Amino acid sequence: MSGDYFNRYEGGKTSKLLIFPKPPYNFELSLDFMLLREGSGPFPERRMGNGLLRAFLVNDRVIPAKITFEGSINKPRLVATSSSLPIKTRERIKEKIIYWLNLNDDLSKLYRFMERDEKLRKIKEKLYGLKVPKMGVTVYEVVIKSIIQQQISLYAAFKIISNLVKAFGENITFEGEKFYGFPKPDKLANASILQLRRCGLSQRKAKYIINFSKEVARGNFEVEEVAKWNEKRILEELTKFKGIGEWTAKMVAIAGLGIGQAPAEDLGIRKAISKYYFNGKLREVEIVRDFMKNWKDLKYLPVYLLYAYRIGLEV
Repeated sequence: MSGDYFNRYEGGKTSKLLIFPKPPYNFELSLDFMLLREGSGPFPERRMGNGLLRAFLVNDRVIPAKITFEGSINKPRLVATSSSLPIKTRERIKEKIIYWLNLNDDLSKLYRFMERDEKLRKIKEKLYGLKVPKMGVTVYEVVIKSIIQQQISLYAAFKIISNLVKAFGENITFEGEKFYGFPKPDKLANASILQLRRCGLSQRKAKYIINFSKEVARGNFEVEEVAKWNEKRILEELTKFKGIGEWTAKMVAIAGLGIGQAPAEDLGIRKAISKYYFNGKLREVEIVRDFMKNWKDLKYLPVYLLYAYRIGLEV
């Protein structure tokens, strides 16, 4: 169920796009999972009060959207406020928001599994309604962010991404606030290494990003088609690019597209599982992988543990 309507504001009209996520849905937990804080960013999304601000690109037009939550966890409703838009454009914006925030995901199978384990049941109760957003709105955005995150802390990566967005992303001012979009491939393809270094990137990563962006901008690689592939093909094709190894390709698959499962090699996953199931002693990758072998159809489960570990949840 969805709909839209218009409100008058000084200087024109606003579009109010109504989106009804599949319950349960906890908007606040989703914002917190993205590490969004008041005034932080842009990543390119920003948090303002109870709203999530981001610009979307539709037919080369930069469109602002302020997303706010109404209702309850079991009867959720999102309202996306934007400028006056044609019907087709409003539908595209709604599709992008639903895709990005995983609003149609069904948590019932995950929660039935978690109910059978005392620790998982307590985590479920604390994180009830958490739907983990994708790393980006487009596959291109996810690839670039995954390259940036290689071998550095998440907070350092977010600072670099924010600098990149401000330097190269398109933005639009709406109702007194600035809304940012992620840089387009041609923007980063034509950037210099020095410009990217000023954003905080290493010279090596700057080269990786420029070279990958050139292939996309020139039409040599249809990056958005990656969303249609299985995990095996994603790993095979993306790792052909210099600077994209198996870890990065897996990040694109699971964090960007919801395909496959979080890798046991991920240090955060290892720490979380070790904390809750091995008395805090960091276990080897092989042990963690074996422990996760029955979770293949439960893509959110490792992420629930990771988030519980991040916020220091005791069970």
